[in-house]
Amino acid sequence: MSWVQWTNYLRDRQAAAQRGEIPQYAYVYFDIGIDGEPAGRILFRLFWRDCPVTTENFMSLADSTQGFGYKGCNFHRVIPGYIIQGGDIAKGDGTGGRSIYFGGGAFPSENYLHKHNQKGLLCMATFGPDTAQSQFYITMRDHTLTHLDKKDVVFGKVLEDPDDVCQKINDLGDVAGKVHKDVRIIACGTTTAPKPT
Repeated sequence: MSWVQWTNYLRDRQAAAQRGEIPQYAYVYFDIGIDGEPAGRILFRLFWRDCPVTTENFMSLADSTQGFGYKGCNFHRVIPGYIIQGGDIAKGDGTGGRSIYFGGGAFPSENYLHKHNQKGLLCMATFGPDTAQSQFYITMRDHTLTHLDKKDVVFGKVLEDPDDVCQKINDLGDVAGKVHKDVRIIACGTTTAPKPT
């Protein structure tokens, strides 16, 4: 995909969203293992209509529709009370990643409609402008992280976490970001909206 093709694709997806042809939300689950033992499930609500390109990348990686994805990927960086980060499906150490665009390369951040203003937000992790691939993080702070606004795209949030998996992961990190146990996505995929209780 060339930059011209990318620009056209982005414009087309955003136009489809404005016409209401893209659902408002999508849903993805992660089943997490800690040191090989099941720890529980996280269910995300993705802001599909607001961030169609970012959401479709995440959904495809969750389903491994292109033969690669999040299954088996680790959480490589955890700073307690700040973020839990994973998604480096290329190297597993935070230095790589792979998207469904540009032959697996980085793609531009599509917008900054949502702010880093609460705990449990799902955000793309980047190295700088236009470097989104597969890495993501979940915010673990209740108050705003304004320094991340206009830097990383917020494209979803934790909708359900009945086993408090995010907190379990949070508790395994240190101020340097080291994760003191092996935390992995053991299963994942897109799913339907949960039924109202």
